[in-house]
Amino acid sequence: MNCSKEIFEIVVFSSGGGGNFQSLIDHQAEFDYSISQLVVDRDCGAINRAERHQIPVFSFNIDSLGDRFFYEIDASIPYTTNLIVLAGFFPILPDWFCAKWQNKIINTHPSLLPKFGGKGMYGVKVQEAVLAANEKEAGCTVHFVDSGIDTGEIILQKSIAVVENETAWNLGGRVFDEEVKLLPLAVKMIKDQYILDTKSQPKILVSICCLVYNHSQYLEQCIQGFLNQKTNFDFEILLHDDASTDNSTKIISDYQEKYPDIIKPIYQTQNQFSKGISVSKTFQFPRAKGKYIAMCEGDDYWIDSLKLQKQVDFLEANDDFGLIHTDCNLYYQHSNSLVEAVNSATTSNKIYDISRELNVSEAILIGSYKIRTSTVLFKKDLYFKSVENDPIAFTSLFKMGDIQIWFGISKLSAVKYLDEVTSVYRINEGTLSREKELKKQLRFQLSSIELRLYYISKYEFSIEFVRFIMLKYNTIFLRYKLHDFNYKAMYPVQKDMLPFNVKILYWITQSKVASNVFGLVENIKFSIENIWNKIKTSLFNNKLQSK
Repeated sequence: MNCSKEIFEIVVFSSGGGGNFQSLIDHQAEFDYSISQLVVDRDCGAINRAERHQIPVFSFNIDSLGDRFFYEIDASIPYTTNLIVLAGFFPILPDWFCAKWQNKIINTHPSLLPKFGGKGMYGVKVQEAVLAANEKEAGCTVHFVDSGIDTGEIILQKSIAVVENETAWNLGGRVFDEEVKLLPLAVKMIKDQYILDTKSQPKILVSICCLVYNHSQYLEQCIQGFLNQKTNFDFEILLHDDASTDNSTKIISDYQEKYPDIIKPIYQTQNQFSKGISVSKTFQFPRAKGKYIAMCEGDDYWIDSLKLQKQVDFLEANDDFGLIHTDCNLYYQHSNSLVEAVNSATTSNKIYDISRELNVSEAILIGSYKIRTSTVLFKKDLYFKSVENDPIAFTSLFKMGDIQIWFGISKLSAVKYLDEVTSVYRINEGTLSREKELKKQLRFQLSSIELRLYYISKYEFSIEFVRFIMLKYNTIFLRYKLHDFNYKAMYPVQKDMLPFNVKILYWITQSKVASNVFGLVENIKFSIENIWNKIKTSLFNNKLQSK
């Protein structure tokens, strides 16, 4: 019988000569862990050590990357990483990074913490302080990293006696000799505890990933839909609050207090989405412990208590399938109206029968095959394989994020549609795809078409599909130019494909003055339509209340 064991993977961060890094390398076989990569922020001796041992090196320059420095580092770290080891890494980790990798980052310090720790205490300065204080003992500490400086929980310490008339440099050298022995022992200790915890804890099969931003009026209904799930397996609820300004964080905190083993939140202090960060890719999916991932945003909710069980049962029994989704109800918040079983109501369900030789990948892009976020369950490993196969598609170059998931998984596996209503998908004004400003609305539509053109440049599609997307791109791009004259096309406009009315639009956009005038007209028309729609909605709601 071929028995494979799980590998305990560590990533090492370094900025210096790499003495601690070398010790970690030397103890890999003995202590049964594996170094998957080295991360550096400058040219340093650790790089040469990594190359000698064929360990991949990822180098990042903080001066050139600026605010994106740690985001780029984070994106390089494999989601299978069990531990990040700081081995002489100079930059201070930001709060969001510490929160994401909570209890998975360790550091060494050349003192017996909490003594002589904190801001400015590093290198020979520590030993100078030790000698100035007439300490009898010095030493080193391995500790977990949190948002403070040298304040994380202590894992191991080693003390040595201070020698009379010893210099700070000599004392520092002796401390370092103990440090290089202590660090691999700490990694082994954490690895051994991880194995014990893994064996004793119930195995989570599904990770429910929920994005929250100012969803307080809907959030309890959403979370309760998760907790109402009846399953014969364990699941976790990963909530990510993106610096909400309403009562969302309080609601999440209250639920976490009631269900600490199930609900696992991240609270951001700065809105990550506004920085162009893919929240699911960066914060949610990498911490998911489940074999499967379910998604539902904080303003949507599940209404079938067997949703997860039905979906898991199917995927467990059908290895060829990587994603399963269902029908849902659409709830229009602004008009207080509900469209039940939207797929049946708006489309023949034959489109969802993939046994009819439907090209699902193409249908997803064209929009005839809709997968709504609150209805899905998919295999986590296929998501990460999709990102690995096509990393550009999952960058901030494109403003949407779900289409890439559906498309990427559909290229790797079959997709199953379950013709049952399991959730309510709420339509709110002011969301990314339903912006209140015309310019922002057009920009989102343009990004959506740009994504499809990117896929066309990478994969084979039917001539009809390519022509349809190109026509749509030409129109949306030229309309957006009325509002942002200096926007540079990601793809050139195909003038020979333009119908007469779009050709007129093309000639208008050759002049900045004409573009501004027609853009203003479009904005006025858009505002009038919005006012009229609000009047109709108000009249409709008043009529309902009077009945």
